[in-house]
Amino acid sequence: MAGCRRSRLSYEAGGAERFEALLRLIAVSEATTLPRRFVSLTWIVPSFMEWQIERVLEKGGDVEALKQDITKLRNVLNDLLGAP
Repeated sequence: MAGCRRSRLSYEAGGAERFEALLRLIAVSEATTLPRRFVSLTWIVPSFMEWQIERVLEKGGDVEALKQDITKLRNVLNDLLGAP
């Protein structure tokens, strides 16, 4: 595409923080049923983030911050959805 340029891949921790805050706003009980698509999409986020570790490392990004946020998001998802 004309005029498109690839941006430098870096890890932006603010995105993980916003996603974590959004997840923490969701209140569920044992009787709550969440849409299957919501569950599948939210569960894939930490895995997708893991797939990016090598790319972030290659570009000189903050891999440790990325790993910490992956762990935080998994913990929030475990609290919200239970273990898979």
